[in-house]
Amino acid sequence: MKQAIQERFLISPFLVFFVIHATQVGVGALNFQRPLMKEAGQDAWMAVLMAGLSAHVLIWLMYRLLSHLPSGGDLVSLHEQYFGRWIGGVLSLGLLFYYALAAFMVLQSYIEVIKVWVFPLMGAWQFSLMFLLMTTSVDYPKLDIRLP
Repeated sequence: MKQAIQERFLISPFLVFFVIHATQVGVGALNFQRPLMKEAGQDAWMAVLMAGLSAHVLIWLMYRLLSHLPSGGDLVSLHEQYFGRWIGGVLSLGLLFYYALAAFMVLQSYIEVIKVWVFPLMGAWQFSLMFLLMTTSVDYPKLDIRLP
């Protein structure tokens, strides 16, 4: 049984620009130059342009596909409508793993930057635990965490 997406979970079209910008730039802007220049050399500017163009084409394609859905337009219902219940479920599970891996990579990059610039002697597991506590307290607003 399909339910409409609640208004508080939707993003306004104006804010989509900032979500796309944050997704594309993110922490990766801090540490992509060295490996890119190492592999591509002086032609790295072409790789950056092609990556930005391909990201924009993929986002446009996602909008076009989602705009044709009668059920409100989320990726899980798109998978289920075009591929059926089982294959769509496997694709949605793959999407879940992809986003979990992306979140882990962003966390790892963020911890690396913080360790280099702010706390060089602190371990990575301590940062991970600290961020886990912070995100848990944001996700569960009624959860009260008081450190001594």
